[in-house]
Amino acid sequence: LFLSRIEEKKGLNLLFKALSMLKIPWQLTIAGEGKLAYVNFLTRYAVELNIYKWITWIDGIYGKSKFDCIKQHDFLVLPSYNENFANVIIESLSVGTPVILSKTVGLADYVLKNRLGWTTSLEPEQIAKTIEKAASQLQERKRIRREAPQLIKKDFREKDLIISYVNMYKNMLQHEF
Repeated sequence: LFLSRIEEKKGLNLLFKALSMLKIPWQLTIAGEGKLAYVNFLTRYAVELNIYKWITWIDGIYGKSKFDCIKQHDFLVLPSYNENFANVIIESLSVGTPVILSKTVGLADYVLKNRLGWTTSLEPEQIAKTIEKAASQLQERKRIRREAPQLIKKDFREKDLIISYVNMYKNMLQHEF
């Protein structure tokens, strides 16, 4: 599952290239909204790579429907070029769905430290290898499904999360100027 805004920084082009290299069966659901021109580019790219048959596009989903959708998938994949935090990672883990994300996503260190998924470089070959590795580790995925919701509930309580967001943005502003 890819669940986010559909825009260039999210790395869908990298994911598509990686998917074209996989030696295992796969299916990708893309849930999100984006500018029509970019969505059209990605659609053409999927056809060019001959992977379009295994991609399902759905609009943005919200509320309970979003969490139900996340639960139904084996992984949430976010190969972003740059992502400060990525709420979708916390949302995915809160319902027990493991994540595969690029090392440039702000929560990559947290995911690695707590063994809640897999991280990858932005190289399509490496993304493909990471997906294949994650797919082969059924017991690890089951462990994440069991343990992640409680860990996320403990580590990302709403009040603490708001404070973390405020501090993160203050820190970013100080470094921007």
